[in-house]
Amino acid sequence: MDSLETPPDSRGSHPPHRIARTRFGSWVLRAALMVAGLGLLLGFFLPWLHLGTMASMSGFSLMVTGGDAVEAISGPHRALLLLVPMGGAVLCAAAVYAGRVGRVAAWAALLTGAAVTAAGLLAPLLVFLDTTGSGMWTVALSALLALAVGLFSVMHERD
Repeated sequence: MDSLETPPDSRGSHPPHRIARTRFGSWVLRAALMVAGLGLLLGFFLPWLHLGTMASMSGFSLMVTGGDAVEAISGPHRALLLLVPMGGAVLCAAAVYAGRVGRVAAWAALLTGAAVTAAGLLAPLLVFLDTTGSGMWTVALSALLALAVGLFSVMHERD
């Protein structure tokens, strides 16, 4: 039996092959972690918003620039922007040390992805909540209700 092959279970059958348990899969996952980490680090300094032809703002500039206009764009939770480069650094470190601490690397990837996604969804949601009126809410909720009824009806349709 190869060191990469999984041993048979008590019934003598082999468990399903998982790419993460192979040497190739380990390298693929580590490379994906490194690409994600570098993407977060690089993306933090690339333009996030284009304000016409006059200016563009990166995550870094949103974090360090003051003023009413920037505060309106970035919102009161500008400290959440630090999750992006910190998460990128954690993912890069996890990719380098994943062979020794594989479970930690998996948790680092999961928590970083969830935190950055949540922070990224929070800002537009807050802008949406601050700028919409009762008519928009009525339309949005009615559309969601219609979607739910339609999906339920189509999924439970009997011939």
